[in-house]
Amino acid sequence: NIESKKKLGHEATHDKLTGLYNRRGYEFLLQNVDMETSTLLIIDLDEFKSINDSYGHNVGDYLLKKTGDALLDQFGAEHSYRYGGDEFLVIYPDISEEEFRASTKKLGEQLEEVYLDDRKLPVRFSAGYVYGKTVIQDDLRLMLRQADDILYQAKGSGKNTFIGEKYERSYAEKIMKKEEEAFRQG
Repeated sequence: NIESKKKLGHEATHDKLTGLYNRRGYEFLLQNVDMETSTLLIIDLDEFKSINDSYGHNVGDYLLKKTGDALLDQFGAEHSYRYGGDEFLVIYPDISEEEFRASTKKLGEQLEEVYLDDRKLPVRFSAGYVYGKTVIQDDLRLMLRQADDILYQAKGSGKNTFIGEKYERSYAEKIMKKEEEAFRQG
């Protein structure tokens, strides 16, 4: 029936733990995106593996859920994705860089105040973002490559920070070519 098809569609495109869109939801977006100005943020939780190792996977799942809740609060369900593991995406159309940075800062502040029982378990993250026009179908995919590159700069600069820059298709294409070359060489 129609209800069970809707439920299956939702389960296929949403992460069970956080309720955010999942990677398949992101792929669906790529196929159905309207060309516009977008900002794309990729977040990686800092020291997540050590949290899982020290406190157990239940606490890790709790922190992932709290991260999802904070993303919903700051960016809304239609813009928030759990990309995989402890990586999250935000894809937000038509927002100024100042507004986006302010929302990302609020996200960090909200995650600093995560408690489990009486114990403060702040969630810290590193993030990279890019902003610019999506003109061709592949731009969002390329924006993700560039944002991912910036994420690693943020992690290298001491973690618990976010860095952004304007989207440059030629730069993102170079990153993609370099990754493909490295993959081919094994």
